[in-house]
Amino acid sequence: MKLALIGAGPRNLMALERLLAWNQRMSVNNLEIHLFDPAGIAGRVWQPAQPHELLMNSLAAKITLFTDHTIEMEGPTIPGPTLLEWAQRSGRAFIADHNYKNKEAFLSEISHLSTNSYASRGLYGVYQEWYYQQLLVDLPENVTVSFHKERVTGIQRLNDHTYKLNFDDAAETFDGVSMALGEGLAEATDSEKELADFASRNNLIYLRSGYAAEQDFDKIPAASAVLLRGLGLNFMDVMIMLTTHRGGTFQRLDDDTLRYKPSGKEPKIYAGSGRGFPYHARGFDQKAIGETRPLYFLSNQLVDHMIENQEQMSGQKFLDLIHSEVACTYYTKLVAQAYTGISAHEFERAFQKDPLSSQVLDDYGIAQEDRLDIEKLEHPEGDAQTAQDLQKVMIQYLEKDIAEAKRGNKISPFSSAMETLRELRTNIRKVITYKLISDDDYARYILGGFNSLNSFLAVGPPILRLE
Repeated sequence: MKLALIGAGPRNLMALERLLAWNQRMSVNNLEIHLFDPAGIAGRVWQPAQPHELLMNSLAAKITLFTDHTIEMEGPTIPGPTLLEWAQRSGRAFIADHNYKNKEAFLSEISHLSTNSYASRGLYGVYQEWYYQQLLVDLPENVTVSFHKERVTGIQRLNDHTYKLNFDDAAETFDGVSMALGEGLAEATDSEKELADFASRNNLIYLRSGYAAEQDFDKIPAASAVLLRGLGLNFMDVMIMLTTHRGGTFQRLDDDTLRYKPSGKEPKIYAGSGRGFPYHARGFDQKAIGETRPLYFLSNQLVDHMIENQEQMSGQKFLDLIHSEVACTYYTKLVAQAYTGISAHEFERAFQKDPLSSQVLDDYGIAQEDRLDIEKLEHPEGDAQTAQDLQKVMIQYLEKDIAEAKRGNKISPFSSAMETLRELRTNIRKVITYKLISDDDYARYILGGFNSLNSFLAVGPPILRLE
């Protein structure tokens, strides 16, 4: 059997590990596995040579490429160290044995890495290279694994079990293919072309969204004007590359706020988005590895039952279940902390029976200002009409968001609710993958609204970036 894994980032490295693990249980005569990625092991996103200021979006203590009892699967589990554990146990020796561009920065980073640290993306790339080398140790005689720093230019299905892969100057057939291609940079949309034209007419430098590690920021002169579309994760990367990467520093003051000390090499950044506000910060992670809140509405049992019976629900019902789950977390945390005269357990049971109406909140005396207002979350600008109004609202938004994030994802009602939204990802993916809602409802409710709001609320950067 001859298999091709196109892309050598985390997904296909884990696919390789699963193939090798299953081979121990269901061995084939000859298993030949080829990985292809012009960027090298770890792919484009996690290359070790990228600027060290670019951070991951998850804690080093909760990043792993190995499997354990927390994974929902049928195959054999083969546990191994998390990124943090690897760094503390063998990362220093592995880095010392390799000629990495950021070698000293990696060694310094490891010495300060803790359970609450967000590692650099480059260090995760090093971890992936180590992981790949571990997979090659003690391969059975019937298995060969080869890596090719080569781009696949085309793929053609010849029949049910044979595929032809094209390269720049050759072609080869395989019995199976796994594609983990990441996010490519699509052709510019009409609106992006308009922005680029506007920028060129007004002496601005327009930066399209893309991998920050692949942007040539050095070509941007100091004191020039940069135009950015979007205030999400790409914006955070660009902000760092145009500030701290150029020698500026963020200094923490006695009141725990930050003050920026410029290097004098910065451009001026003009940034905006459809919503006009940066993504919410990730709450300080207080949960143990594998710790999740029970799901009551979009539960594992409900989703598995629908898959087994090939049932469907409406797109609105799907969103209602998600909202009910998030709201349940929010209000039970809120009641336990701010409404101590109420039995939190009794309230939670009552809320679960009628999560979409305000009757339960009225019955238990939950103040209007304490209620979870999705409309306000989606449009945080409120009734701001002038630039001065928006400036005031923006500062209040940032201060409140940072404060709530620092309270943590087991204490802050808001951060806890957003953590629940993240924990729903597996079931949300299942609903979409197994077509538990119609294609029309997927387009209308998910692509047409939920995806954007979900990213804004639950896919934000570490607290430090919002600060």
